[in-house]
This record gives sequence, structure tokens and C-alpha cells, in this order.
Amino acid sequence: METLLRREGFHQYVIFQISHSNMDDFVLNMLARYQGEGLLPIELQCRDGGIQIGYEISGGASLSQTFLEKEMDKELIKALFESLWQCCGELREYLLPVEGLLLRPEQVYYFPGKKQFHFCYLPENSESFSQAVLTLVEFCMQKIKQGDSESLLFVHGFYRLIREEASEEEIKNYLTAFFSSPEAVLPCHTKEELEEKEEPVKPHENSTFLWWVCGGLAVLCLMLSVIFAVRFFAVTHSDRDMKICVILGAVMLIFLYSMKSSRPKRMIGKVSLNIPDKQEDSIIREVNEDSQPMIELEYLPETDIEDLGETRVLNGPAEKSGSWVLEGLRTDIPDIWLLRLPGIIGRKSSEVDYPLPDKGVSRRHLLIFLSGEELYAEDLSSTNGTFLNGERLKAETPVRLSQEDRIAIGHLEYRVSHR
Repeated sequence: METLLRREGFHQYVIFQISHSNMDDFVLNMLARYQGEGLLPIELQCRDGGIQIGYEISGGASLSQTFLEKEMDKELIKALFESLWQCCGELREYLLPVEGLLLRPEQVYYFPGKKQFHFCYLPENSESFSQAVLTLVEFCMQKIKQGDSESLLFVHGFYRLIREEASEEEIKNYLTAFFSSPEAVLPCHTKEELEEKEEPVKPHENSTFLWWVCGGLAVLCLMLSVIFAVRFFAVTHSDRDMKICVILGAVMLIFLYSMKSSRPKRMIGKVSLNIPDKQEDSIIREVNEDSQPMIELEYLPETDIEDLGETRVLNGPAEKSGSWVLEGLRTDIPDIWLLRLPGIIGRKSSEVDYPLPDKGVSRRHLLIFLSGEELYAEDLSSTNGTFLNGERLKAETPVRLSQEDRIAIGHLEYRVSHR
């Protein structure tokens, strides 16, 4: 397939040169009759035994050109996918298969004067429609305006629907909900649901401060009891010194018991870190209760990494270099390899990319995403909040993460690392 640009006066066209032998006359007839708004204005010509399909692009520019250094806001995201869905409906009315749509960023055109998106159609296009949509969504993920969590969550949800091969009805309902009310596709839970499902973090739980206080007091009691014991045997032989020594020993045992009680409980079982793939591959880490933590990595089922722009999809046991990691600060907390960005961390595995089975974690707790080469975190209005270096993050406000930053999600504490 040959692609050309042609200018005639003030008019500019993109031309696709194809062979007549590969064309279906019915498809050509339907394209010639097309009167919809989704496709660019069409011009069909027969030259030198071949067919030229021309689309007028005067006043417009491709997505890759328009948003080379510009970000896409919520209104542009909405207009793009609304135009795409409308165009698919028009093609079906003309009995044209949607696989012919060209959805690569350099083949989708935006007209800033009208704030409209239009598409090209090529009957012999060999790329599958779902893969073409994924390419378009990947581009949008990289160009979403910083801090626009609403658009990011919408695009991420749409991306997952396509990858999971959702039915046309499910995709239609998802898009319709966003077009009518963007908030409809975002997580929304009542106060009663949150109180029922999430366990608030109590001040004394999982507190290393309480553990150190009890430990210090226990050591102090031990030292005093040793002093009074030496005094009893070496100097006074007084019953009073012996009683004080016994009392201090009992108090020391109480503090030791408090240290044991305040120690954070281990998470026993499996923690599955979902990585989007057709079969929802996962990394499974196991912790042994009676011995040192044992970590077992299970990869299913293939062995390559598909690199899609800033999004890296893990399909097998491949090299993880260059990845961001949330390292657990205790041996019983598995590391979270952020191999899929943007990604959501939370307790409900069906709604997030990185599930954490901890009662202090909200169902959709934290959004992690890249902007250029920088890593950002955004608290999704979680009940117990997210703490960065001891300070609680403001909800729905992205914050840049740096190496060695410490981030607390519910009861779990991590260190940010880039490997």
C-alpha cells in the first residue's frame, strides 16, 4: 500500500494507492455512497489499473502532529472516542466492516477549528480492529493532561475492556455512560459501603513507634532490676530491694508482651499482582509462616515482553531492568513491580491492577502513572489515605515520586525504587 500527500490549491489530500484486484466492488460502491460524518470527505479515482482513495485533510492535522508536545484534556478525550463510536455505527449502517478503519495516531485527523476528529478507511487494511483501538488508546495514555485522573481512569478502563475482549454491548454501555456522565464510569462508593468493607487504621496498629517505646521501657526495667539485684546481694540484703527487683522484672515482662502484640501481623497466603493479558497472567508470591519468607515467582504462560510506548506488558519471565518497584519495608510484604503503568493499587482484585489483600486498603486506593520519565502517585479518595514520607497525600492530587521515597498504603509500607 502506497500513501501520498497531494495539494490542489487550498485543498490537501492524503491518498492511498491500492490494487483493484484486492478490492471488493461492493465495498467501493458503499464508500462512494457514504454520507456520514465520521470519515473524512472521500474521493475515489481509477488510475493505471489501480484505485486511489483520497481523503481531504484541509485544515486538519494528524494526532501525532497535533499532540506532539500538547496534552489532551477531558473534552478532547471525550470528543475522540465519541467520534470513533459514531463512525463505527455509520460504517455498520453502510455494511462496511470496522476493520477497515485506520486508527494509528498518524492516520487520525483532528480539526482544531471545529474541535472534531475524523478517520480514514482502507478496505484492504490488514490490522485487526481491536489491535488498532489498542494502539490509539496507548497513544492517548501518553498524552493525557497531567492531573486529569478522570480521563486517565476512563482510558485505562477502556483499554482493559479491549484487551479482555469484552463484548460489543459492554463496550457500548461503558462509552455511553462516559458520554452522558463521565462520573458514571469512575468508582463511586457510599459511606456505608466504605465503613462496611474497610477497616480504619488505628493509631496503635502497625506502629513501629509503639514497638520501640515498649522495647526501650523493657530495657530500662531490665537495667534497674539488675542494679537492685546487685545491691541486694552485695550491700543491703534488704527485702525491700528484692521486692523492687521482682516488681521491675514483672513490669519488664509486661512490656515485652506489649512489644509482641504491637508487632505487625504477617500476611499469610498468596498475593497476586495482576498484569493485563488475555488470560490475566500474574506473579504469585508466597510467604511461609514458620520460617523465613519464601518467594515463588510463577509466570504464565509465555516468555516475551511487548513494549507499547510507556506501557510495558509482561507476558513471561523476562528481564525487569528499567522498572519502577515498590519494595516492601518488611520481609513479609512482597515487592510490587510496576510493570503496567498507569496502574491502580487497591483491595478489590477485579477493579485494580495490583491487588493488596489488606483491610486498611480501599477497594481502589492509589493510582500510579508515568509522565515522561517521572513516576507519579494519586490517592483515589481512600478512607485511610496514602502517606508519602510521613505526610498524607491530598486526594485526587498527583504527587511525583522519587527514589528512596517511603509510601504507606493502609497498613503496608514501601520504598520507591527504580531498577
